[in-house]
Amino acid sequence: MASATRRRARRNSRGEAADRMIAVGRELLSDRDIDLLTVREIAEAAGSSVGSFYNCFGDKEQYFASLIEDMVLRRQAGARVNFGQPFAELPRALATGAITNFREHQGMIRSALRKHLLGAPVWDPISVMSTEFVDEYRRRCSQHLGRPLTRTERKRIAFAFVWLYGMLMQQVMRVNNTHDYDSQDQEFTEHAVQSFLSLLYDAIPLTGTAEG
Repeated sequence: MASATRRRARRNSRGEAADRMIAVGRELLSDRDIDLLTVREIAEAAGSSVGSFYNCFGDKEQYFASLIEDMVLRRQAGARVNFGQPFAELPRALATGAITNFREHQGMIRSALRKHLLGAPVWDPISVMSTEFVDEYRRRCSQHLGRPLTRTERKRIAFAFVWLYGMLMQQVMRVNNTHDYDSQDQEFTEHAVQSFLSLLYDAIPLTGTAEG
């Protein structure tokens, strides 16, 4: 009995340590790349040890995969709230939610993109999540219109999301910035949201008109 209690305590301790290191990772990677962080830095910031880090995650790649999983779960939870809103408010909510997610996880997303370009599968959960959002928005559009979407409408909706994510990824990677602002600026947010709304409203009739 005492042995079982000790094992449960060790499991709980590892879980708490892992949670702390995930939380620390979210902060450290808000604008830094994973390759610039050391295991010791992560462990110490979490009030833990290097040994505990390897016990929880095995290596830094698995740790980064856990961070991506955590980010995806949090974004999915936010999107569920977005999709619960009235249809007229949904496009803006989805756009601002995506912008906030990219803004809060710039270093993490930039690191994932770079690893993806090198062939690592770490971007896959983000890609799957994005596809789910597009499919759910299409479903809501079809429900709103009371008919199936045409193939052209489905493609145009997908293009609007691809455009938004592409704009955000350019900002995160800090390339091809044709505007004199970055992803932290309110001007950027308004430009991205309004452009996204315009693309969606061009794609589907009777969804409203873009503001401004």
